Amino acid sequence: MRAEIAAYLKDVQLDPAVLLMLQMFLSLLLVPTAAITAWHFALSRMSRFTWRAYQITGAFGAPVHELSHLLACLAFRLPVHRVALYTPGRGDGCLGYVVFSANHRSFFNNVGMAVQGVAPLFGGTAIVHYVLKSQGQLSLPSETSGDPGWIVDVAVDTVNAAIGLGTSGGLGFALLLGMLVIAMHSIPSWADVRVGLKGLLMLVVTAIFVAAASEIATSYVSLASSFQSLGMGVTHWIRVSLEVGLAGAVRLVTLAVIGGLGLVVVPGILFEASTGVFSSLKRHQSTFIDD
Repeated sequence: MRAEIAAYLKDVQLDPAVLLMLQMFLSLLLVPTAAITAWHFALSRMSRFTWRAYQITGAFGAPVHELSHLLACLAFRLPVHRVALYTPGRGDGCLGYVVFSANHRSFFNNVGMAVQGVAPLFGGTAIVHYVLKSQGQLSLPSETSGDPGWIVDVAVDTVNAAIGLGTSGGLGFALLLGMLVIAMHSIPSWADVRVGLKGLLMLVVTAIFVAAASEIATSYVSLASSFQSLGMGVTHWIRVSLEVGLAGAVRLVTLAVIGGLGLVVVPGILFEASTGVFSSLKRHQSTFIDD
């Protein structure tokens, strides 16, 4: 058996569908995080007011982020040691955390670690999906892909939905504000990315050995049909989940940018401008008194 597995591993080639799912998972994990990290870096360099405003929005958005991690821990039986839903006073800028441990020999725990990396995305996507659907503003893409045209279409639909929701009345405007704040804080951090990649690496190794076992099992007719049915079912479920997650990630990044501009950047610019005008008037008044 070991010799057969070793011979298979020499010639192993991942199925194109599996490669596509890996690409989608990495896109789901890395692209939103890179985009929002650059956005956060820009915000933190603009002024103290903009970063402070972002921390204030975290009072509502950060607990959603951390609760998503906590639910993923509970779902995959990852022991939780410490939880902080909102910690604005930390010097490293972290607004919350969930400390947990995992058994890397456990396939179930490795799946949980991979899910942990994108848990805030799924949590934020679920809330945004529910809000838009309940208000009749949800439009689902006919086909999910990673090409720029599809991403632009989803982003434009999201902007139109946000405008429609915000102009629908007081309730719609309040829901839009809540949705923007949640989106701003639903993007995985780099710590989340590291956890997700660790889980993904272990899953890839496990998948290779499972593929080797299924290849060997094809010599037994009864086992072959069982492996194929199970593999097709699992592959379909994972792909659908990644497609929904990818569409949700595009929506969340779009809403996060809208929220950052409307709730942090523009108020920050106005604050800096008003502060400059006030300081100028104060200096002018002081000069007038001295004269």
